[in-house]
Amino acid sequence: PGDPQLHLQVAQVLAELSKLSQVVLQVEKAIELEPRLLDAHDLRVRLLVELRRFDEAQAACRPKAFGEHLSAPMQARAAWVQSRRGNLADAIVSMQKLLEREPNLYWGWEQLALWLRHNDG
Repeated sequence: PGDPQLHLQVAQVLAELSKLSQVVLQVEKAIELEPRLLDAHDLRVRLLVELRRFDEAQAACRPKAFGEHLSAPMQARAAWVQSRRGNLADAIVSMQKLLEREPNLYWGWEQLALWLRHNDG
């Protein structure tokens, strides 16, 4: 019963999610081998957001290998996770505070501009 096209679309989405989960496992293996590989941590966060695993993504923005020091790019990524989760106001505030301390973070300014534009719209 039901629409076969809908079932096919759901199957395709599930297949893609399964592939993303496999990619996350590979990225986690890379992190295990090189715990301070910032690009791998960033990719892991982005993949977890795609999988809508927001709590894990937010936690992944604070890799244990870096201790208490959280790099500006990972702080920006944490704000991005907030935005993707639907907490745009919190993301804007977080990014604004970060950019006061790190004014040369181009990607942060780009994201902030997009969010402010979207927030006004």
